Amino acid sequence: MSNPTNMITQRLLRKGALVEETYLLFRNWDDTSSMEINFDRNFEGHFRTIAWSAEVKTTLKRRFAALDAAAPLIITARGGLPLEEWRHCLLLWIGSRETLYREFALEWLYPEFEKGRYQVKPEDIRPFVQSLWQRINKQAPPLSDYGIIRTARDLVRMACDLGVLVGKGSAKTFSPLRLTDRCFLYYAHILAEAAGATAKLQENKYWRLALIRPEEVVETILRLHQFRKLEYEAAGSLVQLNLPYDNAREYAKRMVA
Repeated sequence: MSNPTNMITQRLLRKGALVEETYLLFRNWDDTSSMEINFDRNFEGHFRTIAWSAEVKTTLKRRFAALDAAAPLIITARGGLPLEEWRHCLLLWIGSRETLYREFALEWLYPEFEKGRYQVKPEDIRPFVQSLWQRINKQAPPLSDYGIIRTARDLVRMACDLGVLVGKGSAKTFSPLRLTDRCFLYYAHILAEAAGATAKLQENKYWRLALIRPEEVVETILRLHQFRKLEYEAAGSLVQLNLPYDNAREYAKRMVA
């Protein structure tokens, strides 16, 4: 994974996470072929209409424009990581690269979770959406009232797609992810690689995407150290953390070996 980016586009939000479609695409991925060829080969006759097939293809091409950086996602899907676990990996990709969802997840969803909010409705985040759009799109015209509520609904739907919110009807409830040890280590390798170091890994803001608190990160690191799945030493303010592999791609291969 390269450093997180600032992709600002409503297309990705409108079409949603496309979890199952992406998993199927990567599950049967051929490294020697392009995104377009892989898509056409995997989804021939899969969708109800040609128009929707084109929409999905365009969305995935945009979402994974940095295809080389997506190698860990491809490796884990192709290696048979169960969909429910793999979805957590996709959450990290979308949350670190797509500005609209990232800002919502880090600036509104996680803080409200910390405050003890129980339910989330699209109406609740309308003021945040209006403020966010003005902040990240200073040259663009303001969103209409419909645009605000539509974006709010899309954000809530994306969080549901990715397993962070659950529930039927308009009111959703929080669903903190229970990462398996191997998914936790996947996050750790991805985040360390993006930051260029393991220093302060436990404080990395992207754990919040999965509603994981800093103290929970430390607890898991200590437990994994006890089981010799990583090396962690702390002496006062000095902390040394060594992960099993040098990069996320190598860890992804071992993860599903």
